[in-house]
Amino acid sequence: MKQLFLLLIAVIATNVMFGQIPEGYYDAVDGLTGEQLKAALNNIIDGHTELSYDNVTIALRTTDEDPNNSDNVICLYTGWSYGKFDFGNGSEEWNREHVWSKSHGDFGDSPPAGTDLHHLRPADASVN
Repeated sequence: MKQLFLLLIAVIATNVMFGQIPEGYYDAVDGLTGEQLKAALNNIIDGHTELSYDNVTIALRTTDEDPNNSDNVICLYTGWSYGKFDFGNGSEEWNREHVWSKSHGDFGDSPPAGTDLHHLRPADASVN
């Protein structure tokens, strides 16, 4: 528990130090509304990499790596640690879980919304 608390403090400190919006990042949207605002915001975030549903699984091995065991990932909901390659639907495996429930808006499994790495996490298959 103490390690988890220290990790949380480290993440918060890192975000405070390095997670700031760069100077001038939103300058292009000043004074805009409607479609012009929408287009300008799109230009700011355009150029990102879209992942396939299979590639999300590969990325989760890095984004959700267990800090106590680099061969594992930490699962959402349970906090259990499973081997990075123990992916599937068995009782000792993990799979992907959408943190925005599909019942509240099914994005499917297609890019970009259904494969957005910001809202997919590893989860114990028996809990998911």
